[in-house]
Amino acid sequence: MEWSEVLTRQPVRLHLGGAGLCEPHPNYRGYVAVDLSPREGTWGVRHDLREPLPIPDGSVDRLHSEDFIEHLERPALARLLAEAYRVLRSGGMMRIGCPDYDNPKDRAYAAKGYDDRYPLHVTFTTAALIRELIEASPFTRYDVLAHWDRDRFISRPIDYALGYVRRTPDNDIRCRIFRAGDTLPVNLARWVKITAQDLAYAGRRGFRVSRAEMLSRPDRRWHVTSLVIDLFKD
Repeated sequence: MEWSEVLTRQPVRLHLGGAGLCEPHPNYRGYVAVDLSPREGTWGVRHDLREPLPIPDGSVDRLHSEDFIEHLERPALARLLAEAYRVLRSGGMMRIGCPDYDNPKDRAYAAKGYDDRYPLHVTFTTAALIRELIEASPFTRYDVLAHWDRDRFISRPIDYALGYVRRTPDNDIRCRIFRAGDTLPVNLARWVKITAQDLAYAGRRGFRVSRAEMLSRPDRRWHVTSLVIDLFKD
């Protein structure tokens, strides 16, 4: 797809770094992916998002960026936010979903400055970092919908009609809720109820397990959680 064709879509919705997460994917209807390698057979336009978007001011209704901004160095990310504000129409919005390196299972990678699970992650995104970048950008209004705050996962209801996010407790199969019938009243991590599987896990760790680690371990509701932020152009 060429940019001239993108701008004929009404409304204009762009998924920055979206690859194949765009039309005709059922969860990304109406979105055009802006990516270095857009997928064949989808609505995609080729573009390096470290460079300005070749479209007029105020020409886009909605922007989405999921599991992408962590691949940008911080200066490029700051420039992208400024570009997002420029191209959004008044009343438009941008939704960002990205890894939350405040998740207890991910903090150690941010601390050492390298994530060997995902070597292409170059910015270790947290709510504090994204707030700092937004407040230095032209955006003046934003909502943090989901994030880790120390050892708590804080979330508000997310309207997915405004942009689907894959890695949330609502949508990711890995964020299973344990069954009440599986719980044991074990005072291992203060007031958290522990499943039999959790108890075995803690035993393997010599029972030196924090509450936060238990909450974010595999097969728990908060294991895979994106940082989700909405930004608005008034």
